Amino acid sequence: MYGKTILAAFISILMFISIALAQPARAVPLPEPTAEKLPGYRGFNLLNKFHKDWNNSPFLEEDFKLIAELGFNFVRLPMDYRCWIKDNDWTSFNEEVLAQIDQAVNWGIKYNIHVCLNFHRCPGYTVANPKEKTSLWTDPETQRICALHWATFARRYKHIPNKNLSFNLTAIPYEVGLKLNISK
Repeated sequence: MYGKTILAAFISILMFISIALAQPARAVPLPEPTAEKLPGYRGFNLLNKFHKDWNNSPFLEEDFKLIAELGFNFVRLPMDYRCWIKDNDWTSFNEEVLAQIDQAVNWGIKYNIHVCLNFHRCPGYTVANPKEKTSLWTDPETQRICALHWATFARRYKHIPNKNLSFNLTAIPYEVGLKLNISK
């Protein structure tokens, strides 16, 4: 008896999931963030540009569509700056790769998903290996270059409303507080 009940419940859950996945992407408007209150975002990291040596593939529209269909409204794109520079020259940008990031931002808008651009590895700082050769926190030239990267992104997306796009300047700078003794 219990076996049939459990089987019926399992089949009902599978039917619910298949119906939910068959629905078109929801057009739920994104809430407007304010200085006093950020919206309740729920979502995923998309790792297509997470690490130059692991992956540097274009983002996929299917991912944005599925995330929206499942009722989520947020993606974080943790990225490695080495994915969009040319020939290891951190002042030269690959427009083709930047266009792939533009496309991800546009799919976020299309599917009502807030996109957070994150420099998981920025010039002079990373929590991954290999470590950067210079320090964002102490080297003025590295600071200038990192600012150049962020200024490039800010100019590209200055027309995108805050409800659709945000910026996470670096990833988890935990060791900085320890080294500079500012963690308390």
